[in-house]
Amino acid sequence: MLVSNAVRFLAVVSLCCIPGLSQLTVGLGAGAPNKARAADGDDSGVVLSAPSLGYLLDGSSGLLRGMRGLAGSGLVGPELPSETTLEMAVWSPAGQYVLGLARESREPILFRLVEGQLRGSSLVPAQPGVSSVHLSPGGRAVALYYAGGERIEIWTGLPDQPVRETELLLPTAGAPVRNVAVSDSGKLALVVLGEDDRQSLFNVREGEWRFLTAAERISSIVFLRNRPDALFADRAANRIYQVQGLDSDPALFAVAGAGEGLQDPSSVEASADGATAFVASATTRSVWSLDLLTSRLTRLECPCVPTGLHRLEGSAVFRLTDSAPDEPVWVLDADDDEPRIVLVPVASRTEGNQ
Repeated sequence: MLVSNAVRFLAVVSLCCIPGLSQLTVGLGAGAPNKARAADGDDSGVVLSAPSLGYLLDGSSGLLRGMRGLAGSGLVGPELPSETTLEMAVWSPAGQYVLGLARESREPILFRLVEGQLRGSSLVPAQPGVSSVHLSPGGRAVALYYAGGERIEIWTGLPDQPVRETELLLPTAGAPVRNVAVSDSGKLALVVLGEDDRQSLFNVREGEWRFLTAAERISSIVFLRNRPDALFADRAANRIYQVQGLDSDPALFAVAGAGEGLQDPSSVEASADGATAFVASATTRSVWSLDLLTSRLTRLECPCVPTGLHRLEGSAVFRLTDSAPDEPVWVLDADDDEPRIVLVPVASRTEGNQ
């Protein structure tokens, strides 16, 4: 069943209007009182207090920005000064940390939330040259893909005691890796290999590769939190699939498709309790919520072009767009009974320095 909801526009234009706004503090350079220091003596980190929603990367500058306040009354703060600029960064609201890749070296850097402050240090002994980072839904594990070495490293124990759990060598030399997902235990991984129109989905269980299914174009894949189950979107088939029991005998079935009103799914995610799936489409400027028990599909028209579904603080709150200078960020807030898409404005440099 397809249901359309009106989008609510909520915006805040000044810092004083945000309830419970946390003060940001950044300490850089020798002798700075709030400077972060890694365990190995590296003192190039950043220290800042935690915002309410999370962090995102400003793609133009390579610096982190805090998202403060609530989804319906928030503000994207100014760029946070740092000696290290990032190529990409992923915020884990469950783990309360950011995992980023340094520009040029693509070395993984872990920004941990310690006593209300985010402290950055290298993820040792991970090597530079990481191509992509894939966090588990609960933030306890991460898959690091190295295209040059044709391997995937699985790390567990994040953020407090990260350890390299295993190294996965690709089963076929030269096979393009299209996507990766890892479970919270770090014992399971899903890997998409192949070309744009002919792909294979593999279930990797404790280091052993098992072919799961063929697909035309898997655009997104995600595990459910603390479960051996997953969701993936086949953009060419115009369907969302669920896979259950990946730790034993997997069962795969479609949960939504064109017959239910789905169109060109580009991203898929799930609520923290695993009861609801969320699907975004860049071409149709739409977001759907899908009840995984009843298969009820609810569509929201988006005034933006969704670039993905990126987890923020909350059970079902996701950032839909990336950060750009002076451009607002759009957020899906599905924590209430009626999902809504809200606008989060960006603080000017003048506001950020007040």
